[in-house]
Amino acid sequence: MYTVQPVHPEFDPGVNPSRTENKRRPTPSWTRSCLWGLLGAFGCLIVLIVLLVIAAASGVTAVTGAIAAVREQLAPATATPTPLPTATPTGTFVPTATPTLTPSPTPDYTRPITQNVQLLGQLVSVSWQLAEAQIEVRIRQGILDACSFSNQHVAEGTIEAGIDLTGFAASDVQYDPASDTYTVTLPAPQLTSCRVDDIQQYSGSVSLCGVNRDDARRLAQYIAVNGFRDDALERGILSRAQQQASLVMTNFVRALTGSNVQVVFRSDRPALPDSCQPEIPNGWVYDAAANAWTRP
Repeated sequence: MYTVQPVHPEFDPGVNPSRTENKRRPTPSWTRSCLWGLLGAFGCLIVLIVLLVIAAASGVTAVTGAIAAVREQLAPATATPTPLPTATPTGTFVPTATPTLTPSPTPDYTRPITQNVQLLGQLVSVSWQLAEAQIEVRIRQGILDACSFSNQHVAEGTIEAGIDLTGFAASDVQYDPASDTYTVTLPAPQLTSCRVDDIQQYSGSVSLCGVNRDDARRLAQYIAVNGFRDDALERGILSRAQQQASLVMTNFVRALTGSNVQVVFRSDRPALPDSCQPEIPNGWVYDAAANAWTRP
């Protein structure tokens, strides 16, 4: 503790007034008050500065916003771009394994071809109309040919040729897958029918005997059939029949199968039908030397 000294040091003669003043003089109260006041003022100043800084920052932000608003108002109006539709991505392509195609077996038309051809029975492909205006029949009869006579005849007839299919079998049809070809084997063409459609008897010789002129007509018909047959063969009726039969069969099989078709013919010639090799009328014999018919 400090000892309270007199206010005036001159009353103490042993004390140096200046030293005593320096060491022991207490700080005046008003000085301490001013010091605290200065410190308070300095703190208030700091608070004020902080407030000004905050206000300045807020003002800068407000000013910046205001300036931006003014710029937006002054800027020229621009069209608002229409947003493009969003493309929907397609699914990712996943390759699939390609299946191995097994070729279907080629249908076998052998049986249908055989059955349909057999139904035809006989394929008549060519029919020729023939006529003969002078068929003379001379008949020798009676003692010393006293009852002989002759007659002239005109005849019209038909000769037909084709293929006999009654014996057609499945073995006659062969199929080659490599060339997609059906080979059909047919019998050789033949005459299928020979007939006299009409015969007329006109002029004849006079006989003193009673004669049967129907015998002359029957003989004339026999001669006409044989004559028509030979004439047709010489003129190539069988070749024409083969060509026609090949065309008909090719079109038939191709329409049924859609494949290539080859038609071949056997080389053996079938026998003539009965109509193309008529028998001589009963009891008559032809004498080539006399060119006449006689009945023994």
